[in-house]
Amino acid sequence: MQFVNFRRNLAQIYLSLVPFAATFFAFVTGYISYKIYLPVWILNACLMAMAAWVLGAQVIKKNDVEKKHLAIAACFLLAPTLLTFIFFGMGAPPDTAKEWVATAVEQQARFSILIISGIMIACGLIVLREKLKTTKGNFYSQLGFAAVIIFIPLFIFNMSFWHSFAL
Repeated sequence: MQFVNFRRNLAQIYLSLVPFAATFFAFVTGYISYKIYLPVWILNACLMAMAAWVLGAQVIKKNDVEKKHLAIAACFLLAPTLLTFIFFGMGAPPDTAKEWVATAVEQQARFSILIISGIMIACGLIVLREKLKTTKGNFYSQLGFAAVIIFIPLFIFNMSFWHSFAL
């Protein structure tokens, strides 16, 4: 039992630290070759998937529909972190048109990942809203839902502009 608790604690710590580590590495490293950051990203994706499995396997295996809905919301909210960890190697978006053209494929991948991540976050918040409807958090879930409905189309439009028209 102690080993199971240790694994769960380790998985929770790892998943909690990933967003901070990605932000730190993005600011410290800047742009590096895809030959370096893709293997690191794949390793991180595998570790995050294993940690999520350790934390959520018992929920998925049971027949409790309420907890399965929460697990689905958690997956939608965790997946964008997994995807956006790749940005640590891409660095900041380029400043000049020449740099944009030189890294056009990576920039299109960046904005595609941002669009997908935004949609996943919206889906996760919508599923979470459904679970909060009958609780004291109903007002805030409705407020968050309104924000999602208003801002996700604007976000997608903005990221689509940077994805295609700007290049």
